[in-house]
Amino acid sequence: MQIELLDVYKRYGQISALRGVTLTVPSGQRVALVGPNGSGKSTLIRAVMGMLQIQGRIRLDGEEPGAGNVELARRIAYVPQNSPLLSATVGEVIRFTELIRDLEVGQVRNVAARLNLDIAVVGSQPVRNLSGGMRQKLMLALALAAPVSLLILDEPTASLDEETRYRFLELYRKVSPDTTVLVSTHRPEEARLLAEHAIVLENGGVALHGTIEQVLSRCPKDDQAACWPGEARFGWQPAWAR
Repeated sequence: MQIELLDVYKRYGQISALRGVTLTVPSGQRVALVGPNGSGKSTLIRAVMGMLQIQGRIRLDGEEPGAGNVELARRIAYVPQNSPLLSATVGEVIRFTELIRDLEVGQVRNVAARLNLDIAVVGSQPVRNLSGGMRQKLMLALALAAPVSLLILDEPTASLDEETRYRFLELYRKVSPDTTVLVSTHRPEEARLLAEHAIVLENGGVALHGTIEQVLSRCPKDDQAACWPGEARFGWQPAWAR
């Protein structure tokens, strides 16, 4: 699925969360969305999902995202940074997902097991009663169980232990190369594993867009994490400051 953004703005009162974002992500590309807290990463993701009213234009395979476009929504899977505190049980959420995704019964359960989440144990519990780590595993299982055209992951491993992160990476490697991936992360080592390209956001605008290695090449080799996603003193500036 190709993602196109043209001159996208989003304001919350006096705060500009997105400032004239224009970019294209070709179909099948895996892109890391990086930047400091407050740079606009989550706002951009929600805009692409059609969850926000914005100024400008967003198109997914030429179509406008939003609640009214059900067929487009079926082609997208989304794992939010903060898993929702649903009152529905784990089993109910899984059954609903398998129904709307046209999945075989047990498909989500099998993926969850690979992420160390035993649905037989937690299936009758409300999602909101699960720990943060368990909710994250459930959201990942729901997203990875079905083939989609666009996979959006917002800090997907933030609440996972080391072993489950490794298991997630094993599952992620099996995602179809035709699937476009947009993943928000603040870890340079994770960006290398999950994406080939990076979009660096700063103060709501695109500061840098290139391959992972192009972005990291702007940083000191002995301290790359110190400038991830980068600062002007390491050799580049936001586009609007040049």
